[in-house]
Formats: sequence, C-alpha cells, structure tokens
Amino acid sequence: MYIATLGPSGNNHELIAKRYLTRRGSGKGSVTLFTQFEDAFQALPCRASQPCTAVYCSPGPQ
Repeated sequence: MYIATLGPSGNNHELIAKRYLTRRGSGKGSVTLFTQFEDAFQALPCRASQPCTAVYCSPGPQ
C-alpha cells in the first residue's frame, strides 16, 4: 500500500499514516510526504494491484 500525506517528517500526518500501515496493511507499504496536499493526490498510483490512500489529519472540535 502506498500512502501520500503532508510533511515534514515527524508530524501527525506521518504518525497516523505509519500506524495505519501497521494495523491495516500488515506493515507493508510506504509513506511519502509532500508539501502540498494536491501534490499528494496526484502522486498516488492507484490501481487494483496497488492499493493507495491519502491521509489528511485535521483537528477535532475543542
């Protein structure tokens, strides 16, 4: 599984994406960080043989 999300490294986007891979993707796959979310969507190589997703974390209500 290929996951595209926003950088920089060490942020919550990366943390959640890696947790998702561990829990749902058996740890197989990769996380690629981008500076703009639109670039992350365009980089996804989605096809039946290669599942992919974009992860966007947003703050919940306070």
